[in-house]
Amino acid sequence: MAAFSIMYETNANSCPQQVLVVPMRLEYPEESEEHSEECGSGPTPSALAKTAASAKSSEKKRGQHGRHKIHSKVHVIRKIGPHGEPLELEEVIGVFNNQCSCIVRQHVPITYSDWRKVPADLKGVVWGEMKRRFIYPKDQFDEDLCKRHVLFIAGKALRNLRSNHNRHYVQEGKTPYKDYNFITREVWEEFVEKMSTDKQRPRARSTLSSQRRTCYPTTWA
Repeated sequence: MAAFSIMYETNANSCPQQVLVVPMRLEYPEESEEHSEECGSGPTPSALAKTAASAKSSEKKRGQHGRHKIHSKVHVIRKIGPHGEPLELEEVIGVFNNQCSCIVRQHVPITYSDWRKVPADLKGVVWGEMKRRFIYPKDQFDEDLCKRHVLFIAGKALRNLRSNHNRHYVQEGKTPYKDYNFITREVWEEFVEKMSTDKQRPRARSTLSSQRRTCYPTTWA
């Protein structure tokens, strides 16, 4: 419990029989941090900030990182380039590529080894989701051109995702469910099988070529 002292100023001129006592100020002694802890005070702002940051970090580890999520915010493109790519605003360009990659991750299975073999309806979903999140300038918008650019980025995103999963998960004997919770077990098992098969093909071709050289030795004139 805090202690304090009171200093008074008396005024006896108004009435000889009554003395008015008027407090001038209250003085509280300064408390040390140790005393505050002993009294059971609440957490300090810095402690609360550390707790919130720790909780946020733990939450990110349990689910997807923010950069791997599809955002609900709608962005406005001010200028389009000759290939349908956004040029302005500058901060939209990075978000554009990132969101296109995120949409591909969630809508196009990684079992497709070639973007050209992805069904047209899935490519249409990617294009539709991008149009929902990015507003093109009407006076510059060419749908065929802009769609072609989006699908070009989507194809690169799928190729990079497959390479990343093969290098960091398949080759290391790990599963991606914790980091990419939209990947189902069936899709992952099919992907692992395909990557294992693709890995053996170059070795098989090399062995076959070696066998042919052995069976048909080169003769010099």
